[in-house]
Amino acid sequence: MDKLTLLHCQVPADHYDREIKNNLFLRLWHKNRFNKVGQTINNIYPQQILDIGCHGGTFTEAISRQFPRAKVFGIDICPHLIAYAQKKRPKINFKVASAEKLPFASKTFQLVTCFDMLEHLPNPGKAVDEISRVLSGGGILVLTVPSENLIYKLTWWFWTVFGAGRVWQETHVQNFSHHKIDDILKDTGFQVNKKQLINWSMLILIKAQKVLL
Repeated sequence: MDKLTLLHCQVPADHYDREIKNNLFLRLWHKNRFNKVGQTINNIYPQQILDIGCHGGTFTEAISRQFPRAKVFGIDICPHLIAYAQKKRPKINFKVASAEKLPFASKTFQLVTCFDMLEHLPNPGKAVDEISRVLSGGGILVLTVPSENLIYKLTWWFWTVFGAGRVWQETHVQNFSHHKIDDILKDTGFQVNKKQLINWSMLILIKAQKVLL
């Protein structure tokens, strides 16, 4: 495993489940984030969904609840995270896989989600290119990345130095400006349909559609 993967795999599998249960601020943070995501995708009807960077499956389960008739998959690079997710959430299909080499046929999914994950990758464009490959024509990608504004940088520093976020130290290797994420999406065959700042302007939420060729 490379250094970034090792750092990621050191994060406990139940990290997000415990955060939501035990920390009021993080409970509000994640609830607001998924309310906004839910509003963004409430008018689509996917048959198959892929959640990339699913960790222990906390947020994959939230997506699954919104689309109970869809077949939902979650992937993560760390085997122990997938083992935890599959045991705790057996109705969802979890696989160990890299975002840069997805183990699915082209045009498999109508919706792909990717929450706070691209900033962890040395080559996010390669992952987005793979997402484009596995999406059917006209399929939807919904993602969040940090906005990298001052309030986010201060919050991230405090959380990773003094809070439960210490497990995420050195794992962010990308800083996404609005233009940077737009350029990556355009270069990999996407059209941005919606972009907004959420969670006190600390996250960028994007809904993009794969361009029909």
